[in-house]
Amino acid sequence: MVLTRQKCKDLGIKEDMQMASGGKQAKMTFYYQSNENATKTKDKAESKENLIHENLVTDWDANNLPPWLPNNEGKNSFLNLAQEIEEAEGLGVSQDLSWYMNETNRPVVDEEGSMCYEKDMPAKYPEIKKLMGPDPNLKWVVTLMVLTQVVACYLVKDLPWKWVVFWAYAFGVCINISIMSAIHDISHNVAFGNKKTKWNRFFGIFANLPIGLPLATSFKKYHVDHHSFLGVDGLDIGLPTEFEGRFFNTTLRKVFWILLHPILYMSRTFYINPKPFSQMELANIAVQLAYDLLIYHLWGAKSILYMVAGTVLAMCLHPTTGVFIADHYMYAKGHDTISYYGALNWITFNLGYHMEHHDFPSIPGSKLPLVKKIAPEYYDNLPYHSSWALVLRDFVFKETLGPFAHVKRTYKGGSTL
Repeated sequence: MVLTRQKCKDLGIKEDMQMASGGKQAKMTFYYQSNENATKTKDKAESKENLIHENLVTDWDANNLPPWLPNNEGKNSFLNLAQEIEEAEGLGVSQDLSWYMNETNRPVVDEEGSMCYEKDMPAKYPEIKKLMGPDPNLKWVVTLMVLTQVVACYLVKDLPWKWVVFWAYAFGVCINISIMSAIHDISHNVAFGNKKTKWNRFFGIFANLPIGLPLATSFKKYHVDHHSFLGVDGLDIGLPTEFEGRFFNTTLRKVFWILLHPILYMSRTFYINPKPFSQMELANIAVQLAYDLLIYHLWGAKSILYMVAGTVLAMCLHPTTGVFIADHYMYAKGHDTISYYGALNWITFNLGYHMEHHDFPSIPGSKLPLVKKIAPEYYDNLPYHSSWALVLRDFVFKETLGPFAHVKRTYKGGSTL
């Protein structure tokens, strides 16, 4: 759920952000102040139980409601309110509060008791807030890539099968990983802005066409939880399961884990944090199926193979696969979000600038390098990756890395495992 300051004011919610002593904890609380249930007192507000997480700012959901809500009517009002806000705001932390809601907050547990992130970064550098908002060029770049893949499907239709696979790996992967990165940006509403969420959703479906598989809308739905509940067991499907960590724990098995990564990731949506299908997801499936059938009717199975292979190979057997591991695995002690500053950012809409992205989700990928340039002291002393290929190599061959090399947070109580 995303609340802007103005939305809080309009809907009768008071938001309060405070940093705990020593800079070790950050907590975001929302005070329910419905006019229909005006029973909340100052004492209740001061004695309420906060949802606190070490270095994790989060919010309430249906299973973890504020305990100080007065009655069931108040709880129902709160849930209806949350749904209205989600529909109004779409995905992504709002521009007004994005600089409050940093869910990684640098080191997970800093042994010296300090934390690099400061909530006043935009106050110190006001130009950062000017970077927030839609990227006017994104829709044109994405449209060009979609058309490029349509032409590529035509060009490979008469090639031998081995050359179809070759071009899918050599060229299709590069375009499709770029489109998937763009879909990530679109999920944050940076194509048309937060006021046109439906436009962003429909454009995501359009961008999805060369991928071959209907991913865009479902990705948006679960990516909300990734930002709100990073590494929280049972909520963030990016967190590997207990089985994955215990079974894929040798060099050879970790290779298979990488190869199976697309299947394992998508399967978690069914048993870790299942959610009902939305109408927009059904639209995504219908449009993608119609497009795939059209390509098959026009140019045959080789064009379909080119599309789907370019997507699957990008996620499991290519240097770009490193993007799915580099961001949130503990390659450096105490750091579960690490940026990548390498050449492949050129084709992934700067998705490698991942610490910057989690600090400011509403800033388009095209502008994330400017965040580091404007406020270098917040990023220059942090660990970073320079090669996604080396990320994959280290993940496979280093005993300290694997599916378990991931911070696992609990939703309430502040414990980090």
